[in-house]
Amino acid sequence: EAEVLKDKLERAEATLIAAQDLIGKLTGEKTRWGKQVESLKAEERSMPKRALIAAGFLTYLGCEPEDARARIVGEWAAAQKVEDFNYFTFMRTEATSLLYKSQGLPSDGLSMENAVSILDQTRVPLIIDPANQAVEWLKTHLKSKEVPIEVCTPADERFGNTLELAVRFGKALLITEMDRIEPVLYPIIRKELIADGPKKVVKIGDKEVDYADSFQLFLLTRSTDMRLPPDIAAHLSEISFTITRGGLEGQLLGVTIQSEQPELEQQKVELLKQEEGLKLQLAELEDSLLRDLATSKGSLLENKTLIESLNQLKTKAQTIEEALEKSKTLSVELDEKREVYRPLAAKGSAAFFLIKDLRNLNHMYQFSLAMFLSLFRRALADADDDSDTDAKIAKLSKTLVSLVVTAVSRALFKDDRVTFGVHMARALTPDSCTSEQWAYFVDKSIATDKSTDPVPTWVLSDSVAAFKQLRAALPTLMPKLQLNETDLWYDWLNSAAPEVKFPPFLQKLSAFERLIVVKAFRADRLIAAMNQWACDALGVATLSEATTIAGMLKMTNCREPIILLTTPGADPSVELQGVAYDTVGRNKFHQVAMGGGQQETAMQLLRDCSKKGEWLCLKNLHLVIPWVSTLEQELNLLDPHPEFRLWLTSEAHDAFPSILLSNALKVTFEAPPGVKQNLLRTYNFWSGEFLAQRTPTQAQLLFALAFLHATLQERRSYIPQGWTKFYEFSQADIRSAADVVIAQSKDDKVDWATIHGVLENAIYGGRMESDFDVRVLRQYFDRLMTQGVLGNAGAQIKQGTRIPATNTRKQFMDLIESDFAESDIPSLFALPPNADRTVQRTKVQSVTTNLVRLVEAKVASSMTREQWAEALNPLLNLWVQLCQPHAELLTMHLGKRDPRPVEGFVHAETEVSLGLVATVEETMSSLRKVIDGTMLLSESLRAEAAAMLAGEVPLAWDGKFSGPEAIIPWLKALVRKAVAIRKWHERAVEGTLLREQVDLSDLFRPRTFLDALRQETARHTREPLVSLRLVSNVGSAPAGAALAVTLRGMLIQGVTLSGEYLEELDASDAPVAASLPDVYVAWMPESAHADDAAHTVALPVYTNLSKDTFLIDLKFKCRSTPDASKHILAGAAVMLEA
Repeated sequence: EAEVLKDKLERAEATLIAAQDLIGKLTGEKTRWGKQVESLKAEERSMPKRALIAAGFLTYLGCEPEDARARIVGEWAAAQKVEDFNYFTFMRTEATSLLYKSQGLPSDGLSMENAVSILDQTRVPLIIDPANQAVEWLKTHLKSKEVPIEVCTPADERFGNTLELAVRFGKALLITEMDRIEPVLYPIIRKELIADGPKKVVKIGDKEVDYADSFQLFLLTRSTDMRLPPDIAAHLSEISFTITRGGLEGQLLGVTIQSEQPELEQQKVELLKQEEGLKLQLAELEDSLLRDLATSKGSLLENKTLIESLNQLKTKAQTIEEALEKSKTLSVELDEKREVYRPLAAKGSAAFFLIKDLRNLNHMYQFSLAMFLSLFRRALADADDDSDTDAKIAKLSKTLVSLVVTAVSRALFKDDRVTFGVHMARALTPDSCTSEQWAYFVDKSIATDKSTDPVPTWVLSDSVAAFKQLRAALPTLMPKLQLNETDLWYDWLNSAAPEVKFPPFLQKLSAFERLIVVKAFRADRLIAAMNQWACDALGVATLSEATTIAGMLKMTNCREPIILLTTPGADPSVELQGVAYDTVGRNKFHQVAMGGGQQETAMQLLRDCSKKGEWLCLKNLHLVIPWVSTLEQELNLLDPHPEFRLWLTSEAHDAFPSILLSNALKVTFEAPPGVKQNLLRTYNFWSGEFLAQRTPTQAQLLFALAFLHATLQERRSYIPQGWTKFYEFSQADIRSAADVVIAQSKDDKVDWATIHGVLENAIYGGRMESDFDVRVLRQYFDRLMTQGVLGNAGAQIKQGTRIPATNTRKQFMDLIESDFAESDIPSLFALPPNADRTVQRTKVQSVTTNLVRLVEAKVASSMTREQWAEALNPLLNLWVQLCQPHAELLTMHLGKRDPRPVEGFVHAETEVSLGLVATVEETMSSLRKVIDGTMLLSESLRAEAAAMLAGEVPLAWDGKFSGPEAIIPWLKALVRKAVAIRKWHERAVEGTLLREQVDLSDLFRPRTFLDALRQETARHTREPLVSLRLVSNVGSAPAGAALAVTLRGMLIQGVTLSGEYLEELDASDAPVAASLPDVYVAWMPESAHADDAAHTVALPVYTNLSKDTFLIDLKFKCRSTPDASKHILAGAAVMLEA
């Protein structure tokens, strides 16, 4: 019995131990499962809210960029009190993201989110895919699901048939290259299904087609500006793959890792697979345990299978938990290794978006992501093996920047390359300058000069304003400039290339600070200085690498057309023909000049050449812009031979299809500048046979005409001193002029009057809008198109050059080669030596304006209130700073209007100025309220803010005062004029206005003031108004003037003044415009002050150096009639202000 009891005790103890063990193990599982239950319950509680956010994302955010998605989802999540919401991880697992990546989808978050939205969409998706990345992934993904697919474009001949079959048999139909929604698709998109017994049908055109429930429709376009009709937009879901900065950074990081450390990506994949496997094992053990518990019979304590299962589960769970923890640690380590390459990806992403900005300069400057990715991969492929990762990334960055600069620069016209270089250098090297320095550099500094210190004597007169602005904007820079080193400054200012060699104290400045110094004191050399600074900052040798068609061949392929962007007069087809003959042979190169109904011929040749692997050149596409879209669609249908090449030539055109521009290799070809090249182009057009048919006199006349035409065209380089504006003199003009010359010189009897009349009134002068430009044209006629240049001993058409009396083309070609230099100098056009400074300053102004356009291209409507505040507050503060010191003057009530003409004008001018100040103040005040959130934004206010944010003057203001083009100088000019006009008003009330010197630049309408003075003079002298003319004199009032006014502060350009007489300007280092002594003007009867017209010259007076607005002309004395002619050709003019 004792043994029995002992045995029972042992069994009881074993049972107790087993029970305790079982309870312990089950308690452990209960604790773990309890945590899982709590987690699941928490997820269950937040599930409706998360699902709501996901539904909103799926419905509304497909077309939004990445930053907007993040912002909106953040706002929704905060409103729903949901933390850490991620659309992709809510809808998919990480394993799915790996699957999508393996199928060709870019690895960035935007693409992953778009993939979910495409596949889970209930409406028809319209996929905006500029880089054609989504379509390839979608085809691969559908095939992996064994979904039958069809791919077509609306331009396919069998489009209708393909659509019907896909609908009937339930296929997935991908329609690519959409540029509009075809009407035939409307019933399908709207799901306008008709029940026909047990089946459904849909109307496709005039047919009713059976509709299979498994049918799927995907619409794809590469166009980012496709417009959807309102009646169909609601039935489509726009999903945009337009890349964002962050998204591209992620893509480039993935590309870099694949190239540099592909094992990291593989380890990541293996890690995820291992995690998935471990989690699956754990789930299977849990299922097994629950099964054993549910099916166990008898005592649980005696169920050895259950006990074993529990043991395995506990051991496995612990092992899996440790493995998962280790997996997390390893995942973090892998991500850290990936992050090492992020600076390269970030620089690449920044570079691409800098390139995208260029379309704000010229519509033709459009570049695809595929092109950039190709350059990025080239940079990675060219990398050296380097154990030092930081050094390797630095080398990769330098290589990438060099490749990008080379590829993009060759697609830009020369005048835009410096703009591009500075734009890119400043963005990629943000530490190179401060925001204050950049604001001064692009004329956006809001600082005002309050210093009373005198301007150093060595500062050139046309640099005084820039120096004052520098002193106000960058006061900390001034001590470093050592302004008292007068001799060193004089030497530097007078050097030919001041941007190359600086005085010792300036060499201590940063590179950008030296650039600022050049801008302030030698702006005519700023283009060269900017070019050098950009090259140094970017680490490249040049921004204008020489490009030849032969050198481009290795970059071309059969699927990428090559666009040769040209300027008028440039013809790269000759060079292309030579390269083609050498490369593929004469019989395999075809050319078509577009514009004469050649579209069908071109299209047939395109199809034939693509099949045979031949070359085709389509010239002058700018003449057939509407057809180019058809060409682009045809290119997408081709399956070209590997040797096929398509060459296209075109001038810039704003309607050129963006998709073709983005996906083409672009190179610019500009007509070589200079008179010599211009003459050569003309004589390449005039054959030896053409000239041999003419008499020697006619041949001489034709050369004089060619030289005249070249001079008129090349003088445009000196705008606004050469011509007041750009005139489109073309090859058609010289053809027409040659016909006139030949017709009017038969039998060597030249009808000069007819030739001059036709050239002036119909061919050349007919385009001119300024009488003073026509006057210059007449002077050229008198010099070049006269009897004096003909014969064996004719007059020189330029120094040392006479026209040979021959009709032999070779002699003329030899003359051009021997007597004309490759580059022109101002004297060739009878312009003063310092005219180059005018050209350089005009270019600087253009580059500065373009830099602002590139940096501040963001549209006001897409900005948040915080961004508005940040961008507009400096302007709002500037307006307060400008107005505050003069608040009383700018708001004071005016008295009764004086009936006298001059006083009445001043009263009206004051009303105009105060009214405009009030208009601007109203806008500024409204913008402050919008930023503060106390006022809604109207459309008119939005338009004004958009203009201001772009650095421009709102149209509503500009129409009332046509001042500077940039907003900051315009506001400063407005307040300056308004304050000055109030002082005019005070003097007018006191009766002292006309007894004191006046500055016409103070006025908004200076011409009206002179008209009022004319009326005042007519009243005073009782002379008829029409008999009075404006007389001017330097130094003293015109003799006999009843009412003279002294004009001060004006500038003169193109000539110099010696006493009362105009003299030629002979110093190349002279300022662009010099101060003019006081000029006395009066309205006098013609009979009272008749002067010798042969010894005076009328100079036009403009409001400023840009010569946009003409006021009057003033007569100045000159030594002789030939001198008057020289001054006219020199572009002599007077300006009220710089």
